[in-house]
Amino acid sequence: MIGRYTTGACSGHNKATVIKSFALLDLTNGMRRNIWITAHLPLPMTDIMLRYNKGAFLPPLILLLVGMVFLNLFFSLSFGFDALSALLAALASTVLVLTVGVSPFLTNHSLSEKELVLRQGWLFRSFIPKEEIKSISVMETGPRRTGVFFDFKGTSVYVTTQRHNLIRLTLKRPRRFNWALGKKTDQIVFDSLDQRVFFRAMESKAEITPASPAR
Repeated sequence: MIGRYTTGACSGHNKATVIKSFALLDLTNGMRRNIWITAHLPLPMTDIMLRYNKGAFLPPLILLLVGMVFLNLFFSLSFGFDALSALLAALASTVLVLTVGVSPFLTNHSLSEKELVLRQGWLFRSFIPKEEIKSISVMETGPRRTGVFFDFKGTSVYVTTQRHNLIRLTLKRPRRFNWALGKKTDQIVFDSLDQRVFFRAMESKAEITPASPAR
């Protein structure tokens, strides 16, 4: 007998079905017989969106809008801007408002098969490979300040929109963050409205058990 493999695939609800056909050719009578072997393999993990509290960015956006309007009126009245100068100032203000004030409303954190991506607007994005994460815990109360900042005296980096119910990642080894003036840290603190989803995904995909599971 002579054997030959052929392979196909189809998708199911949460698994990929791989079908292998093992064709046997019986040389004694010239007949061909197919034996089908079916195996179920998990589909690759899709990116999980981890939302954060967008309401924290509303007051800064309002202040930024008021400030830009005031500055444009002040310079226009003080220095007598012509139409072109006024247009350029308005365009620059619009870009600033969109980049700093509006963009945090348009982004989210995300978790992929290989890494955690932390974002706050278009100006900040940080990639943390799963293989570098040592442990995960819940931090009940964090600093009064929120946003993207680092602890000058400690070894923590914060990417937060609230003070309570934060997620603390401990890394296997300190890593350097260029945006934090090259500071090395082994702890990253962030928050997400989808905290339970994050913990479940990390438990099942990265085999990391949270020290303080989300309630």
